[in-house]
Amino acid sequence: MGEWWADYAKQVQSYANKDVVIGTTWPYMENILKADKKPVNAIKPKEGTTGWSDTWMIYSKAAHPNCMYMWMNYIESPQAQAKVAESFGEAPANLKACPLTTNKDFCTQLHAADESWWKNVYYWTTPTADCGGKGGTCKTQQDWVNAWTEIRG
Repeated sequence: MGEWWADYAKQVQSYANKDVVIGTTWPYMENILKADKKPVNAIKPKEGTTGWSDTWMIYSKAAHPNCMYMWMNYIESPQAQAKVAESFGEAPANLKACPLTTNKDFCTQLHAADESWWKNVYYWTTPTADCGGKGGTCKTQQDWVNAWTEIRG
């Protein structure tokens, strides 16, 4: 039986309990399952996969942006990137973090510097009626929200 999950803990529980045996996931959940000695093997299909990049942003009209700039300088540093990448299970944005990770194979395992591996990782985008400028008729973000609401009840 399939399940819809809205948070990572539900998905981890579903895999751990063997309620689900195949599906999409993120490295974070894979790492939790592996740490709990659960048999899991995440693979990237030969057709490719979807991906996203977490981002930090600052409001363009922030009254006091200096703290955010200090945070940005810190979080992009190799030292912080090594900690964040390893704790979350994602490739670091700053490759200078790789020698600083606890697991010296971490960046290799996540293909951090392997540009050919990333060629068929397709970044998530907000759906648009014009198919992102590619022509044709597609569903909008609101169409997807409506469908999700209908499915979830």
